[in-house]
Amino acid sequence: MLKYGLYIYIFLLPFVSAFAISGTLTLSVLWVVVLILIYVFGSIQRGYIEDPGKPENLLLAGFFLFVFLGYVVNGFLQVKPTNHLIAYFITVFAFFVLLNQLMDSMGRGWDIVWDIVAILFYSMMFASLFAVAEFGLKVFANINVNDFIPRPLRSDYEHSVLDKLLTRVRGFSEESGHHAMMMETFGPLCGYYALVKLRAPMIVRWLCALILLLSLLLTFSAGAFLFMPFATGIATLYFLAFRHIKLLYLVGGSLVLLVLNFVAVPLLGMSAFGLIYTIVEGKLSGGGSLTDRTDRFTAFTNFYEQADIFHRIVGYGPSGFRVAELENSILSLYPTILFEGGVFGFAFFLAFLVYIFYVITKIEHAVKIYLMIGFIACCGHYAIVGGYWRPWLWFLCALICFIARSEIFERTFEKDKLSG
Repeated sequence: MLKYGLYIYIFLLPFVSAFAISGTLTLSVLWVVVLILIYVFGSIQRGYIEDPGKPENLLLAGFFLFVFLGYVVNGFLQVKPTNHLIAYFITVFAFFVLLNQLMDSMGRGWDIVWDIVAILFYSMMFASLFAVAEFGLKVFANINVNDFIPRPLRSDYEHSVLDKLLTRVRGFSEESGHHAMMMETFGPLCGYYALVKLRAPMIVRWLCALILLLSLLLTFSAGAFLFMPFATGIATLYFLAFRHIKLLYLVGGSLVLLVLNFVAVPLLGMSAFGLIYTIVEGKLSGGGSLTDRTDRFTAFTNFYEQADIFHRIVGYGPSGFRVAELENSILSLYPTILFEGGVFGFAFFLAFLVYIFYVITKIEHAVKIYLMIGFIACCGHYAIVGGYWRPWLWFLCALICFIARSEIFERTFEKDKLSG
């Protein structure tokens, strides 16, 4: 039951807007409640819970602790901060910690890993086929399939591109950029599965890989066109020159980049996040969102520079932009986390991402390069979007940790078998 509950959740990963009850009550959120019940009852039957004290769990728990502290100090029992605190809780403890524990409950080993990846592949293929059909029907038959799919938000989404000559697909997501982000996150891994692990004729394997790629390209997402090549380049550079990475070097390098980012504010008039906005939106899309993004980030920067030291450390809590009476939220995850979780909350979140990258570097199987590309691309895309409640990054991180543990288990098992 546990296994099939997880498989259903994986298949529902693309449905973050389509068929949702509201902007927050998506199919993924609704099903994760079922998963919690399945896991709790399963743990009661087994009589134990898998060790929750994993480093990745503790780092995210530390992050949530400071978000909660910001909530208590700034927005205790207020409606919007409370709603966003619930979103943080679901994100941290349901989308990641629960999934991290649940995979361990299924056992460890490559057979289980590939079963999970297979379901992920079929989920992404289903979403990709829909996206390709969405494009084809709109361009060649002037049929908008989204008119037949209920969505709580952006039902009148502007999907045209190139002077309405073509259409931007959004699959089951709220908008094209979100679908592109999902494909960036899982596309490399699913492409590897299609070409290497899928039991089908070679022409079918390549066709599947092509459909996955088209699903990404047809979003016409500026972020995807930047961050996928960027992630591929970083992964390639790693394998050519930096295969042996120590956790200390990653932490030190991350701290240096963080300091440089804040140094850039007085020198350049904006931080690295603002520069990314300008490069991505201005160079690749030239869309109207550039002004909106820049204005939001400028408002945040101006406010944060004047903030007292207490709020810089503690943050403004969930829905912090409302607490601080800013007009709009920040369309970037990292300044959002810094603003709402404070310096220490941001440090825990950054440490979590660094640790996940470190875990990837310790995987020996060839799949590591595809995990690395998806992880870097997703983290990069989060520089220009702020929806931390999307389940994709968190599931990929849980899967990365499970793959690493399964590989260690397999190596230990083989060693014991040889020595015995």
